[in-house]
Amino acid sequence: MLRGIERAEKAGLTPVKINLVAIRGFNDDEIEDFAKLTLKKSYQVRFIEFMPIGAREIWSPEKYIPINEIKSIVEKAGALTPVKIRKSGPARYFRFEDSAGVVGFINAISHQFCDECNRLRLTADGKLRPCLFSETEIDLKTPLRSGAPDTEIERLIKLAIEIKPEGHDIACNSRMDLKTLRPMSKIGG
Repeated sequence: MLRGIERAEKAGLTPVKINLVAIRGFNDDEIEDFAKLTLKKSYQVRFIEFMPIGAREIWSPEKYIPINEIKSIVEKAGALTPVKIRKSGPARYFRFEDSAGVVGFINAISHQFCDECNRLRLTADGKLRPCLFSETEIDLKTPLRSGAPDTEIERLIKLAIEIKPEGHDIACNSRMDLKTLRPMSKIGG
């Protein structure tokens, strides 16, 4: 994996962004090591809370690690100072003293950022979702393939923005019905 990251950097694909979904009992022992990558390299290592999306066999509340716990693990490598990066997403960024890169934290569950979200998701099968956690989808593939005019595509995109929910009701508990939530690989995560 590290060779692939280094090759991406050499090819000029910068900034290199590494997303790590922290999962208790699976990769929580790697959190500090990933954070340390930013000490020498100008990487953006972003830690994301494990979200209850997909099959119940995969997600469970016991595997969830809240961002404050992830951040305390990262801080074992050193003190973090907040940094401003051009606002383009939900991550809150920090830097170790004299580090080349930054560490980011995305806390979609423990601290919703829905009121700041400006994202739409285009699924692998051509549906536009106004929210990652919404089951609402607007079909763009059919109109695009049938030669719909740009005005119709624009109308559909505006519709997705208009119906974007103010927030989600996803919480980390075992009572959730996850049968209807598509996995991230099909949502465009």
